[in-house]
Amino acid sequence: MAVTDFHAQTDTNSVKDHPPGRVAICSLSLTEFALGKHIVDIAEKWGDRVAGSAEHRAVKSDIPTLILAGEFDQNTPSYWGKLAGETLNNSHYIEFPGAGHGVINNGVCALSVIKAFFDTPTSRPDDRCVELLTGPIFVMSETD
Repeated sequence: MAVTDFHAQTDTNSVKDHPPGRVAICSLSLTEFALGKHIVDIAEKWGDRVAGSAEHRAVKSDIPTLILAGEFDQNTPSYWGKLAGETLNNSHYIEFPGAGHGVINNGVCALSVIKAFFDTPTSRPDDRCVELLTGPIFVMSETD
């Protein structure tokens, strides 16, 4: 069972003190800008290498997977989640209108969808609350 929303946090100052997969948690925004200035150092500390052929192939799996996407995600465009779901036979793709990156922090609705998935990972989780969400309201200032 997997939950995928492409969201992670890491403390780049302590990466060297932890083996891969055991990174200390703290708050570091993972925008391309914030991560970009640290990614080379992180990769070197984890023993970076040139990507092999496996890294260029889509993952194929029957493992139940929940793919959460924000309509306006600036880091991971929602269509990437749809694309990932094409080869994940038991995936459930749910897009949150008006949301950006980190849907998991998008309130009670996101948490209820995740809980429903954990309760019954082989069935599409109850996502009716998503239909009630609205995107941002844009307001234009009045002009003379």
